[in-house]
Amino acid sequence: MKIWKNVLMLAMAAIIGVTCAACSGCGSKTPDIKPIATVEDKENHTTENGLHKVSVNESNRTFIADNTTEYKILVDGTEEKAVTAASFVSRRLQEATGVRVAVEQYTAGKTIGSADKYVVIGCPELFEAAGLTMPTDDIGQTGYYIKSSGNSVYIAARGVHGYQNAAISFLKHTVGYEMYASDCVVYEKTGETLPDFDVVENPDFEFHVPGNQVDGDALYGMGFLNTEDIFVAVDGALWHNSFNYLPPDDYKDEHPDWYSNAGTQLCYTAHGKYGEDDEYDKMVDTVVGVVIGLVDANPDITNVTFTQQDVTEQCGCAACSEIIDTYGSISAAIIKFCNRVNAEVQAHLQEQAAANGTAKREFNILFFAYQASEKPPVKTENGKYAAIDDSVVCDDNVGVIIAPINAYYNQSFYHEDNLSAAINIESWSACCKKLYLWLYETNYSHYFYPFNSYDTTVDTYRFCFENGAIFMFNDGQYNQANVTHFSKLKEYVDAKAEFDVGSNYNDLTDDFFKNYFRAAEAPMRLFFDELQAHMRYLESEYSTVNGNIFCRIAQSQYWPKRTLNHWLELCDEAYAAIEVYRDAEPVLYSTLKKHILIETIFPRFALIQLHGASYADNELREMRRQFRADADSLDITHLDEWTTLEETYKSWKV
Repeated sequence: MKIWKNVLMLAMAAIIGVTCAACSGCGSKTPDIKPIATVEDKENHTTENGLHKVSVNESNRTFIADNTTEYKILVDGTEEKAVTAASFVSRRLQEATGVRVAVEQYTAGKTIGSADKYVVIGCPELFEAAGLTMPTDDIGQTGYYIKSSGNSVYIAARGVHGYQNAAISFLKHTVGYEMYASDCVVYEKTGETLPDFDVVENPDFEFHVPGNQVDGDALYGMGFLNTEDIFVAVDGALWHNSFNYLPPDDYKDEHPDWYSNAGTQLCYTAHGKYGEDDEYDKMVDTVVGVVIGLVDANPDITNVTFTQQDVTEQCGCAACSEIIDTYGSISAAIIKFCNRVNAEVQAHLQEQAAANGTAKREFNILFFAYQASEKPPVKTENGKYAAIDDSVVCDDNVGVIIAPINAYYNQSFYHEDNLSAAINIESWSACCKKLYLWLYETNYSHYFYPFNSYDTTVDTYRFCFENGAIFMFNDGQYNQANVTHFSKLKEYVDAKAEFDVGSNYNDLTDDFFKNYFRAAEAPMRLFFDELQAHMRYLESEYSTVNGNIFCRIAQSQYWPKRTLNHWLELCDEAYAAIEVYRDAEPVLYSTLKKHILIETIFPRFALIQLHGASYADNELREMRRQFRADADSLDITHLDEWTTLEETYKSWKV
C-alpha cells in the first residue's frame, strides 16, 4: 500500500497561470539531440566501508490498527534534539496513518515492563534498565542505535544530532517514510505492525548540509543539518570570516603587519615578526580570545571556522614568500597559525574540564584549502604523500575545508579530468586527520542553465569518503528558493548519497521521478534524459562546455530553439497527464503542477534570452510577462550568484 502525502498545501500553486505551450514557428518536433551514454555507477567505485548495520524484521506486534494505538513515544525532555525527534515521529505517524501517537515526557523513577508499549527516545536510564548497552561501533555525533526489547523500541545516540537520523530511520522501517522534497512525502507501509529493530548506523559523511536553499521541513525530513548546527558563526559569518576575527577597521592602524600587502587577506606570518610578544604572538592571542569566547558561548557546537577572505590574493611579504618557497603553498603558514591558536584553545578546554570534573570537550578549528591555499604542504616518499615536516601537520583538533573550485564536475573525481582535485584531496590526508569537503553543483554565472553533475556526484562522494572526508557540502544555489533544470533531483540524491555513498544513482533517479512527478513521470523523465544526453553531446562537441562552475553556457548555438520548444511540449504532456488529479485530489494536482512549472523555467528563459529576436514584439512581451509572474510565484529571484532578476526585468520592461 502506498500513501502519497502533500505536506505543503501550496494554495498559490493552484492559481498559477501556465503558458508553456510550444511557441509558433517552432518547426520540426525532432530536437537537435544526439544521445550518448550517460555516466553510470561503476562497480569498481563501490564501497562497503560505511557503518550501515540494518537488521529490521517484520513481527506480529500490533502498532497502529483499527484507527488506534496502544503505543506512546517516551522522550527525555531535557534533551532538546530528542524532543524535536519525538515530535517529528509523532507528526509523521499521524500523517501516514491518521492516528496520533502521543508524546510523553520521561520522569525519574519511571519503569517499563516487557509488556509495556513505548517508543523510547533518549532516556539512558530506561535504556540501561532494559539490559541494553551502546554498540562498540563508532557512531560519532550523528549516528544512532535502534533496538527492540520486549514490546518497546529504544532509540539512542551519542551525539544530539543522531536523534534526527534515528527518527527518519524509524519512520522508514515502520511506515515506509521517504521525503523527496518538502511537498512530496511518500509512505509505503500502513504501520499496522512494529518491526523488530537492531540498527546501528552512522552517516558516511558525519556532517552534511544542503547545497541549495532547502526549507526547514525538508532540511530535517531529508536528514540534512543546518550549517549553524555544525559551525559557530563569527560575528554572523561562517565563511571567509578571517576579517571578522581581526576587523581591519579595528586593528590595521595599530597592527598593519597582521594584513597582506594589498590589505585583502590576513598575513599568517605577521610579516615574519615572530619574536616574543611581537606582532605574531599578539595576532595569535587576539584570535585565541575570540575563539574562546565563541567556545564558551556555544556549548553544543563542536566546530569553528577561521577562513580566508574570498579573493585570490595572498600576502607577498618576504616571510610569506619564504613559506611558499619552502612548502609550496601558503597553506603551510595557515596550518602553523591555526595550530598555535588551537594549542591555547585546547588548554582552556582542559582547564574547564578539570574544574567541572567532566571529560574534555571536543572542539575543532577549521581553515580553507581554497584558491592560493588549495594545495597542502606535502612531499612524496616511497610513492606516498607525507607532510614536508612536522610543523605543518595539523593538530588533532585542526581541520581543513577543501574547496576544489577549479574541478570539472561533469566528471567524477575518479576521472582523469579531475586528477588535480583528486591529488589535492588524497595529499591533504597526509597532514590533516579532519577533512571537510566543499564541492559545487551549479553554474554560478548562469543559474538558469543546467549544470551537468547529475550522474557523477555519487561517484565523487565515494571518492571523498574513501579519502577520509567527514563533512560534505555540495554548494548550489543557496540564495534561490527554487532551482530549475531538475535540481530537486540533486537535492534528493545529495540527501541519500551523503548519508550512504553506496547508494545507486540510477535507482535514486528512478525512484525520484516516479514519486515526485507521479502521472507525469514519463514525459518529465524523457525531458531529463534528453537534457542529460544533450549536455554530454555539447561536451563532446565544444571544449569550452565542461563542468567548470563558471562555464559560459548561455549561448544560442548550444540551445536550439526547436530543442527548447520540444522540452516545453513534454511539459505540456506532463500537465495533461496530471489532469486525472484535478478534481479527485486537488492538493496533489496543485503540487504536481508546481513541480512541472519549475522545470519550464529553464527552457522558457533560454527561449526569451537566446531566441527572443525570432518572436513578434507582442508575443515576446507576453512570454516575458508570464515568465516573471511564474518566477515570482516560485520565489525565483536570482539570475546568478550576484545578480537579481530585477535587473533583467528592467531590461524587459516588465
